[in-house]
Amino acid sequence: MSEEMAQWQLAELASGFGGLLGLPLDLSWDGHGVRLGTEGDGLYVHEPYDRHGRLAISGWYPACRYSFRGEDRRPITVRADRGGPVIAAEVRTRLLPGYRATVEKIRAYNEQEAAEDQERARLAGLIRGLFPEHVSSMPSHCQSAGCSQITLHMPGLRGGWIKFSNDGREVEIDRLRVPAPVALRMLETVALMTRFDPPNQEDR
Repeated sequence: MSEEMAQWQLAELASGFGGLLGLPLDLSWDGHGVRLGTEGDGLYVHEPYDRHGRLAISGWYPACRYSFRGEDRRPITVRADRGGPVIAAEVRTRLLPGYRATVEKIRAYNEQEAAEDQERARLAGLIRGLFPEHVSSMPSHCQSAGCSQITLHMPGLRGGWIKFSNDGREVEIDRLRVPAPVALRMLETVALMTRFDPPNQEDR
């Protein structure tokens, strides 16, 4: 088994085939292995600890809260002594098509998630604007990926939680205690909605 490459040797080798792919060495990276290009348009290269003389090359993906894992996220391995042009060709044919397809999925997901986050923030502002400032809050521990929650602090045992997920198209009101006349007004609105949008039989 060949000896482990020094970090400078790995960087030199990666820089060589990276240049053929239009991916310069990422000089800001100081961890194990080396990186080429930028997040979402780059590669991570290292020498497996038990396979000296070979390179493991994988995509450098954009950050995302959802894990897009599959065959296209597995690294490819190539012999380090095959030369820059051959390694670059291996990356083009074996890695880049699946990598770029996954990057597009991630970017589309991130764009949709950002739009939904913005819409929930808008809805939260509208709801909180209905109450005096001290009545509503959005505790950080009640917020999660794709879900927002407003807590209402009302006198006595009254109050409750307002939750909405994704784009906030539907709102869930949980454990809200209000005077009966207020509840009747709320239910009148719900009843009016059913006249124009009757529930499906399977929803009953």
